[in-house]
Amino acid sequence: MKSTPVSLLQRWRWWTSTKKARSAAQDHRELVAWKAEHAVAAAVRHLPGTRCVYLERRVPNPDRSHGAGEVDVIAVTERAVLVIEVKNWAGPVDLVDGDLVQARQTARGNAAKPVIAKIQEKADHLKRCSISHDQQELLEVFPLVVFANANVEPSDDVMAHPNVCRLSDLKACLTTKLAAREVQNDVELLRQERLLERLPTWDTVTFDGGDRRTGDAIDEDLPPGWDRSTWASIEVSLVGGWLPTMLRGPRLLITFVDHEGGRHEEVTTPGATLRHSEPWGASGVDGRGTYPIEHLRRLVFGFQTAFTWDGGGDAGGRRPGEATGPQDGVVGHEDPASNPLDRFHEGGVYTGTVVKHLTDDATGAVYAVLVSLVEQKVKGKMHVNRLGSMDPSMFEMFYAEGQPVKVQILSMHSANRITLAPAPLEDVNGDDEE
Repeated sequence: MKSTPVSLLQRWRWWTSTKKARSAAQDHRELVAWKAEHAVAAAVRHLPGTRCVYLERRVPNPDRSHGAGEVDVIAVTERAVLVIEVKNWAGPVDLVDGDLVQARQTARGNAAKPVIAKIQEKADHLKRCSISHDQQELLEVFPLVVFANANVEPSDDVMAHPNVCRLSDLKACLTTKLAAREVQNDVELLRQERLLERLPTWDTVTFDGGDRRTGDAIDEDLPPGWDRSTWASIEVSLVGGWLPTMLRGPRLLITFVDHEGGRHEEVTTPGATLRHSEPWGASGVDGRGTYPIEHLRRLVFGFQTAFTWDGGGDAGGRRPGEATGPQDGVVGHEDPASNPLDRFHEGGVYTGTVVKHLTDDATGAVYAVLVSLVEQKVKGKMHVNRLGSMDPSMFEMFYAEGQPVKVQILSMHSANRITLAPAPLEDVNGDDEE
């Protein structure tokens, strides 16, 4: 920890270096991309039937113990959940092997990264999150790539793709595509909103000059008392101008904002630091994300408690419809859930996700499917001999990995020792459902 400047020269150097650091402006490309995402969010928000819109939500990957994929825009509409990737590309864009390729990137020798496939994967992860949290399928999830730049030149094949459109065509595109889908009831729509509110977003630090950095605040490296469980955001300002700083030394005003909007202020001296890692590269004064707190204007926590797959204690931190931007910072959360196994009982019918085919070492034949009831926490086995005679193509259709499936619990011994069977037909069809 740095000591507080004592001499006049030290105070002057502190003042000039701090003012310079606080005046950092946002990189032009990042600013343009940020504006593009907000333009798409605004367009979706004004569509008929839109209930709420979320930006920069991170959808956890159920196949990894850590890791989540950011979705630029997620919206709950009365007919479907929209999962949107925003591209601010300019110039020609082609469709190669079913995915988007920007001509200028290939001309530079850069390998094309999947776009359509990636947003589809995130949509699938969101579906699994819904089953894990609420035992409910998200039946209508529509992944979409939106070109926000007017100077983009998509090929005819690109524009013919059902999951691609321009921002200028967004209203017409979604009106047409959603018209065939049924309007969902209010109970289900409220459940979808609540599900999305649980998803975390980034911890954001901002500067007086407009710079905005998204990443993760490292909790163990935060100053004492700066904990996300108590505070939604923390603001830092300099007390007085250069003359008071020269006369009595630097002072900082720290404003803590709690999750209900209450404010608490403290005056302190410099010296504390925080570490905020960015996944895209080096940052901070040391390249490892370390910032003296006086450099920052504001820290906004993107979540209050760690995400859990059972739906407890993991609200994402925004009210329905709020965009994630430099002025956000209100957070709300649930109480942690009890043992996730308590949600299930023998004889009950539940919705799970097929996560793995278990094969015989000698023959390579599938003898059971592993079904997750709560991702990474509760799973059971369903032996294929309980499925009766089934054509292999039908097996792949109904029991492919990642496929939602209705099951009945035959016996329970622990979270990882559960015997399953296909749900009775009346439950699969929606009658007498648990």
